[in-house]
Amino acid sequence: MQIVLMPQPPHSAAPGHQISDLAGAPAGSVLQLHTLMPCTQAGWPAVPHGVLLVLTDGIGKAVIDGAAQRVAAPCVLRLPAGSELRLLNQGAAPMRLVVMYPVAHRDADGDVEGDVEGDADGDAGADGTDRSD
Repeated sequence: MQIVLMPQPPHSAAPGHQISDLAGAPAGSVLQLHTLMPCTQAGWPAVPHGVLLVLTDGIGKAVIDGAAQRVAAPCVLRLPAGSELRLLNQGAAPMRLVVMYPVAHRDADGDVEGDVEGDADGDAGADGTDRSD
C-alpha cells in the first residue's frame, strides 16, 4: 500500500502534536499521520468506535484504560470501542503514528464527529466533545 500526504497543510491538536490527513483510506474510514514531538503527550478520549494505531517511529509509553506499558516502533495498537489512550513520546526523536478509524459522519463544517485528533490539553469530555470554550 502506498501512503500519500494530502495537499492540505497539517493541523495541530495541541502544541507538539501535528496531524496530517493521508490519502488511500478504505471507504468509510479516516487515515491520518500523527507526529508527537519529544516529551509531548496526546490523548484519545473514549470513542464509540475502534481505533487502529501503527507506531512507525519512536519510543514511549502508552496508557490504555489506565494500564501503562512501554511501546517502540514497529508496534500496532488496537483500541476497542470505549477505550481511552494516552501516549507519551519519551524518545529524542519525533514519534509517528498512522491512525485509522471509521467515519461516523461529518457535521456542517466538515468536521468528523467522533474524530480521534487527540486531547493533549485535556479539554475533551467523556463523549469526546471539546469543553475548552
